[in-house]
Amino acid sequence: MKNKGFTLVEMIAVIVILGILLGIAVPTTINTINNQRKKAFIEDSLRFLAAAKSKINEDKKIEYPRENEAVIVNLKYMNIEDFGTSPYGSPYNLASSFFVMIPCKNASNRCYEIYINLVACKGGINKKCSEGASPYSLEFVKEDDLKNNSYTKNINVTSSALAYINYDTNINKNIYVKNKICEKLKTLTKDARFQYECNITAYIS
Repeated sequence: MKNKGFTLVEMIAVIVILGILLGIAVPTTINTINNQRKKAFIEDSLRFLAAAKSKINEDKKIEYPRENEAVIVNLKYMNIEDFGTSPYGSPYNLASSFFVMIPCKNASNRCYEIYINLVACKGGINKKCSEGASPYSLEFVKEDDLKNNSYTKNINVTSSALAYINYDTNINKNIYVKNKICEKLKTLTKDARFQYECNITAYIS
């Protein structure tokens, strides 16, 4: 009995079927990878905030904010060594990544809201990302919202998260941009306290 090979029609049919299967599998695989990266980015941000709270308790220099005050501490000041490379392959920018703590609105003492600005971009980690960079970022995200996995949609590729920290070449130091931070707080909190007066204590390295 002679072996019968594939006909041209059969080969084309197989190729078409494989193409359809790849067309379904590849986007699904890419989406799965992207979702895993986003979740890992969120997990890192929560680790960052946990370390930040520990730092506040340990570092007696850092004071809790009072009425219409905000405290900002960047990742570089915290000197945390295990925040290296993000799930996207680019390092976390220690200068532009920070948390902001403000008193809760209409609440008793020792109640605070915390927002995080987490940035990962190529280049140096100790200075602001270079101009034109498109970093992966969580821009001023409230701590409570990070615990909701649906919030991964707010991981952006945008340079707007870089607007709050600048690098001053004259003094070779990272500095915060008060008007940008205060404007963001007014928008996010809709709090009259920050509408007319916004005092910031910054711990920036």
